[in-house]
Order: sequence, then structure tokens, then C-alpha cells
Amino acid sequence: MNEFDSTIGRKGRGEKLKLCRNCIFDKFSEYLSNYTFRAVMIYPIKDKHVNAYVFYNFESMSKGGGRYSAYPKATIDQLRNDLPPPNTVCQICGRNNAKFTWTSPEIYRNNYVAMKFSPEGTYDKKYLCPDCLLEQWKPKIIENDTKLDLLFPPVDTDGWSTSWNV
Repeated sequence: MNEFDSTIGRKGRGEKLKLCRNCIFDKFSEYLSNYTFRAVMIYPIKDKHVNAYVFYNFESMSKGGGRYSAYPKATIDQLRNDLPPPNTVCQICGRNNAKFTWTSPEIYRNNYVAMKFSPEGTYDKKYLCPDCLLEQWKPKIIENDTKLDLLFPPVDTDGWSTSWNV
């Protein structure tokens, strides 16, 4: 079973569900479609320790908390600069509004734990709509055989999503 949790950082609002893999894909699709902000989405990483795909909003990143320290302002600024510009059209379908920047793991030198970000322009990125993002994300999860012990969808604000070990 996979856990889907949209309550993190939302003062208990949202859903906390145990779902099979197909159902978690459907629920993630629903949240992507209803998301009204913008986010950087980093390709799921193939790593034996990865068991989650999580969303962080920029405000909580700047504060830190729990077992995590605050991210440097330069890192947050770089991620903000990678958000799709307003009114950008999806680079795959060419029809829908791009809410997401689909980014390769080279953004943090393929080491999601160290979180040392690469200079702008040294990693691949595309601006995608929710449907096209899901078409890219789902095969990466399957191909990498990524466990989804926890999936935090993007909610309520601009931010970024990445593979993680929870």
C-alpha cells in the first residue's frame, strides 16, 4: 500500500489515504489537475533509499522545522526562478497552460540528499501542463520501481516536488 497525504502544512485540511499504486496515480492526477499554483517537479530518482515523492512550499523551506534545517535563500530563489513564467503554454501538447517545470535530477547533481544545486542552465527542464506532467512522471515511477510509501501532492502555494527518503 502507498500513502497519499495532502494534509502536510495545511493544518489538517486535505486527505490522508492508503491506496494501491493505480489509485495513487489517479489521486495524484486529480490533485495536479486542480492545482492552481506553479511548481518545479524533479524527475523521480532511481535509488534504493527513495520511498517517497514529496512537495515542499517555499515558505516552509525558508523556515525549516522538525529534523530539517532551513534551505539557503539562494536555493529557494533558484527554484522560484525555474517556475514556469505566467501564461506559458505546455511544451508537449502546445494547448494547455504550463503550471509545472519538469526538471532533471541534475538540478541537484543527482544527489537529492546533499541538496547542492547546479547552476541554472546545466540541467534539462520543460514547462508542462498537469496532463503532460503526469504522462512523464508515471512512467518514471514505474521504470524506477519507486516505492511510494508517502506521496505529498502539490497544494495551496508555489513550491517544488522531489524524491525523498522518509
